[in-house]
Amino acid sequence: MDPLFLFKGGFMKSINYDYSQTGKYKAEQEVSAYLDYAQRSRSVANTFDNKKTNYRSLAIVPDIVAVDILNRFGYDIHSSENDQHVLSKISNIIKQYYPNLLTSSMINSVRR
Repeated sequence: MDPLFLFKGGFMKSINYDYSQTGKYKAEQEVSAYLDYAQRSRSVANTFDNKKTNYRSLAIVPDIVAVDILNRFGYDIHSSENDQHVLSKISNIIKQYYPNLLTSSMINSVRR
């Protein structure tokens, strides 16, 4: 196993990877549980639509998607230094490219 992907805490334990002869790698992760959770969350969100709350879940993001967003768009979705502008961009990326990971059907903004 490559040391880059070896985490004792299991952070990336479920991601499979493969290096090509050109030095590039391919990573995969089983995301069906994430998709099921997002679908159930959207169903519950419609049932308990409380407009008074300040916080809403945007999406459940598997590690492989977080890595993809970082590589394709340059945004670290886990950074505590993300401001309103960056969070809005991440929100739009998730809505456009990963809509099945959304956990709420009513998303107006992302605030931190």
